[in-house]
Amino acid sequence: MTSRPVPAAVLSTLLAACGPSGSAASPAPATASAQDPAMIDLVRDLAQFVTRSARSVDELTAHLGTPQPSDDPAVHIAPSDPRLRAVRIARYPDGSPFTIALELAHPLAIADLKAAFGAYQTQERSEPGMPWPLLFHDAVRGAAARVSLLVDVAGPLAQLDHRDASTITLRIDPPSP
Repeated sequence: MTSRPVPAAVLSTLLAACGPSGSAASPAPATASAQDPAMIDLVRDLAQFVTRSARSVDELTAHLGTPQPSDDPAVHIAPSDPRLRAVRIARYPDGSPFTIALELAHPLAIADLKAAFGAYQTQERSEPGMPWPLLFHDAVRGAAARVSLLVDVAGPLAQLDHRDASTITLRIDPPSP
């Protein structure tokens, strides 16, 4: 597999297209919650599972829950983990997994994601007033892949660290050469 760079303008479109609900993101309220290690572990464990060895969409589906009927090409999953409300896997044109969108049962603070996965890059919004796309580039690296985290966060740019997210998308990229 070769590297597939994704332009910043496309990231926002990916988040909207790959989100489990398919609806526009609603504003996230400011959060003062303490770090939720169980939610961080959920994201980290899944990213490590993906990066350890090459995974097919079928393997990921079996790992995450039960496939649900859908009219679109993405795989919709009823998760077996109670920390998740929904999961959606989108594919590269060759059929390999591209993104895994997780709809979390409880919002996760951006500050907690930052503490666990490092600094994020704020991407350009698709239009004024829309949520800010945040990219945690190469949050987890492994022998088989790299995973970046994508999160949409509403609110003023200066307050993003004090907000939370209910949906996190894991973007799966080929390993670095």
